[in-house]
Amino acid sequence: MIAVDAALLLPPEANKKVIEINREIVALSGSDIVLDEEKCLPHITLSMGCLREEDLSEAQKVLEDISRSFKSIPIKTFPVEEEELASIRIEKKRDIELLHEIVMIRLSPFLTNKAAIDMFFTFGGEEVNDITLEYVSKFPLTSCFENYTPHITAGYGPAKTRIPSFEFTSSTIALCQLGNFCTCRRILASFSLLTERTS
Repeated sequence: MIAVDAALLLPPEANKKVIEINREIVALSGSDIVLDEEKCLPHITLSMGCLREEDLSEAQKVLEDISRSFKSIPIKTFPVEEEELASIRIEKKRDIELLHEIVMIRLSPFLTNKAAIDMFFTFGGEEVNDITLEYVSKFPLTSCFENYTPHITAGYGPAKTRIPSFEFTSSTIALCQLGNFCTCRRILASFSLLTERTS
């Protein structure tokens, strides 16, 4: 079994911006989440759970099929104040809600939420904490459908800096193996969403 996250990935400029924000948060508060472009990716979670490795190819097919029917999604974030948690909230429009719902429903036959430490991707002596296990285990009850709150995690703990709002378009849906603090550590598969045709 592996712990996975079906997520929207950010385009390069937005990715760079969130990593820069994370670096500032790390410098100010010593956040345990340190984002980068390869081993700890900024992302917007759509679904989360535990997947049998033998079902990996079927889960990939599901996301590939979904990618063929969804257009790239315009994203607008809300500003984050210094006293708030380092979680960049996203305007909850129907397109991202619908994508979340469909991904949840289509992947549900392949996922459980009984998370265990050995399901996560770790580096060296890194340990998966109880917060991570609890979040994955409770995801269907606390973070889905009417409780879904799309966001980008920019660090762990308070922001200690004001994060301005910004906009971008997300064009990639990916299946990633989770790491500590439910970070996206390893891309298992990724697919491009549809783009608008230009005349």
